[in-house]
Amino acid sequence: MWNFRSKYITVPGWTIIIFLTYKILQKTPTDQLHINQYKNPHNYKRLVDPGGQFCGGYQQQLPEAVAAVNILILVASAINHADRRYAIRSTWGSKESLAKYKAKVLYLIGVPKETKEQYQKEISEEFLEHGDILQEDFLDSYSNLTLKTIGAIKWASENCGSARYVMKTDDDIYLNIAKLNTFLTGRGNEKRTIYGCIKNSIQGSLQPIPSYNNDNLPPLLPNGGIPQPPEGLPYSPGRAFPTPHPPFTAGAGYVITRDLIPELSIISQNISIIRVEDAFMTGHCARRAGHVNKVHDSIFSCGQLVQRDCDMKNLITGHKITPERMKTIYDNIHKC
Repeated sequence: MWNFRSKYITVPGWTIIIFLTYKILQKTPTDQLHINQYKNPHNYKRLVDPGGQFCGGYQQQLPEAVAAVNILILVASAINHADRRYAIRSTWGSKESLAKYKAKVLYLIGVPKETKEQYQKEISEEFLEHGDILQEDFLDSYSNLTLKTIGAIKWASENCGSARYVMKTDDDIYLNIAKLNTFLTGRGNEKRTIYGCIKNSIQGSLQPIPSYNNDNLPPLLPNGGIPQPPEGLPYSPGRAFPTPHPPFTAGAGYVITRDLIPELSIISQNISIIRVEDAFMTGHCARRAGHVNKVHDSIFSCGQLVQRDCDMKNLITGHKITPERMKTIYDNIHKC
């Protein structure tokens, strides 16, 4: 091993090698380093991107009391769902409504299989008018919903670190944003938490029937009978069944505290992707993160239909709401 000597000091050769390597890495593009860290890097090109200014700039250390955005709402849409996006912008997602609760809505889309030029022109015009679309270069399909969520969580981690909460929902969901704000305010300053309708644990929804094979819950009985729930938890009727997924929150609408977002972004690019978007992000990725508190509340939709418009007064999310009904609910909910 060679050494570098001067009049005053002797430096081992390995020290110089480490120093030179460090300087080289300093000059390596950050994006390239990030790509090399991931087993399944989400590096689809962003065709339409509002950038960091959408949330007032990336300010991770900004005090929550003065944060520019209280909640970032990520809405999974589709390239041909302009009518749904316009319905949201004119109802619960209007500028006035969002400003009142320091919220932002970002619509998530991919690219069409056909007639790309026609749709791309329309999307570009819509983006120029509203500036609230994130489009990435993958096929816009139901099978790629997981990719949409991975890309959105990555975008939020990079561009909206000051948001206290990040919510994922769909463009056929009516969001009672006032009820959501009240709910989150009542939860205080909880960390490492995901709120929503837990679909497959004993404390969650009956849709589907709960499985008892997850997270230290009682196993199935040998005769196929239904085990009793742990003491203090309600009994859920029905026939239990095994599931490959850990408990997860329904994709109709779940909320994640901001401290989890960077971690979930990294994990989602380092484990095998499955097509069940909500199970992937709030189940498998959350389990890999560890020590994640999942809070179930029936005011979050688990997929059930809203029977009466006035039911939305006491719910946070309502499922399968058409653009026409969205406007009806918005115009009449204050009368309920």
